[in-house]
Amino acid sequence: MKIALLNTYRVIQGRGGAEKVFCELANGFAQCGHEVLALAYDEAEGRPFYPLDSRVIFMNTWSGRNVLLSVVEKVKTFSFSKEIRRDRRRKLQQRKLFIDRTEKVVLAIREFSPDVILSFQISSSGYIKDGVGDIPVVTMLHGHPDFYEIEEEQKDILRKSRRVQVLLPQYEAIFKAKFSKDPPEVVCIHNSVPVYNPKSRISEL
Repeated sequence: MKIALLNTYRVIQGRGGAEKVFCELANGFAQCGHEVLALAYDEAEGRPFYPLDSRVIFMNTWSGRNVLLSVVEKVKTFSFSKEIRRDRRRKLQQRKLFIDRTEKVVLAIREFSPDVILSFQISSSGYIKDGVGDIPVVTMLHGHPDFYEIEEEQKDILRKSRRVQVLLPQYEAIFKAKFSKDPPEVVCIHNSVPVYNPKSRISEL
């Protein structure tokens, strides 16, 4: 199976729990014999802090180009009011960044042509919701459902996911309660933990 893991928040040198799960999940799939693409859009340069199996294809699609405003765009957003001018340019730059991120991420996924996409953020699923055809998307929630702002736009994104993954069984009902109608399918999958030999050094003496 070809599996794409998508994280558009923070990957490069990030030392948090989501970054750790991102790398360990990619490694686990690769060790099981799957083809794995670990896909990022991170403004930092380099590699993830946590090690990746040599069989995992890691790609950071951020290039730093085409997101700055051109002279024409600055003229179009000009206002004598400093606040209005800043707000217009901030919104335009965010829009350009969204388009840039969407285009690069979707292109990378299309080239890899995975059987399934595991998305690490609701926003990541939003970038690909209209660009990857029928490839199933699983949107992963790495915390309590109340931690996430799930407004109508996010609900539409989640409904397009084949599944939404939560960490604990009790989170399923909490998550579904946020939808007045048509909640997406939810599955509980815990984070993996290492299994150690229960024998202690003392017992071996």
